[in-house]
Amino acid sequence: MKMKKFLAMTLSCLLATATLLSGCTKTDLGSASTTTSGSGVQSTDSTDYPSKPITLVVPFSAGGTTDLVARILADSMPKYLDGATVVVTNITGGAGTIGCTEVASADPDGYTLGFSAVAAVAIQPLFGETSYTLDDVQPICNVYTMPQCIVAPADAPYDTVDEFIDYLKEQGSVNYAIAGRGTVQHLACVEWMKAAGVEATDLNYAGGPEQATAILSGECAFGALQASDAIRYVEAGQLKIILNLSDFVPSWISDVPTTVSLGYNSSIGSVVGLWGPAGMDPQLVDKISAAVEACLGDEDVKQQLANIGVEPEFLNAESYGKKLSDTSTAAEKLMKDIGLI
Repeated sequence: MKMKKFLAMTLSCLLATATLLSGCTKTDLGSASTTTSGSGVQSTDSTDYPSKPITLVVPFSAGGTTDLVARILADSMPKYLDGATVVVTNITGGAGTIGCTEVASADPDGYTLGFSAVAAVAIQPLFGETSYTLDDVQPICNVYTMPQCIVAPADAPYDTVDEFIDYLKEQGSVNYAIAGRGTVQHLACVEWMKAAGVEATDLNYAGGPEQATAILSGECAFGALQASDAIRYVEAGQLKIILNLSDFVPSWISDVPTTVSLGYNSSIGSVVGLWGPAGMDPQLVDKISAAVEACLGDEDVKQQLANIGVEPEFLNAESYGKKLSDTSTAAEKLMKDIGLI
């Protein structure tokens, strides 16, 4: 009998303890700032964000345009994001994919964000060699757009796009300079040439300076260069810009026609923006996006960006996400057409 009473008391204690622990667990979860819904979207109390430093991953080397813009944003974010501390971290390699992998696989709580050009996020995964795809990305906002342009020697026997098309048809076969097959500038140029009914042979170079040298030496008849790389040679009277391969027009090349203004399609975007891992709380995305928009409207920030040749083009999460998606879709088709994938 004593043994039965002992067992009964023991069982009652265990049940009481289990109930108490269960109650504590529910209370703890209910008071936590972060939970995950059945849809996989992490719910974060945006009023408490940020409560610790935010890591902003730039998947390219320090000192480049993307890195410089990231640091300008990081310095101004405390003013517009509740005193946030934003730490820029450069994680390089793999044409930007190593840093992007770090962000895409992070906890979607808003404390690890990426800042990169469209290629690393939306084009590189198409080669099938990354652990992430565009589905693993939560767009937050676009910050700026850096157009790619067709440039030629300043003394080339053509000035307009129509004259350039006639020249290419007359020549039959010429070389043009790119900085990597499958890059935004390469694919944007291929897209336009297909639409214009012209062809040229691409030669690959390390970057803008090497491309410019090839054009000026006559090794290439023209090149597809990032506008910021081309402008110094234009100002020096060595090169001229024939066509802006995007729909964004910086003030310093406002006299150059765009593919869109001439009636051509422009699906390969040159957007550079802020993003995080898929699954972020929409309210958190909106809060970060609003802070960036406020930063870009700050006169001091605009001047700092102007000093490095950047004009902001803010796009919210939906518009930025559409740019990424459209670019990925168009790039996949073009890359298949030319045998890259």
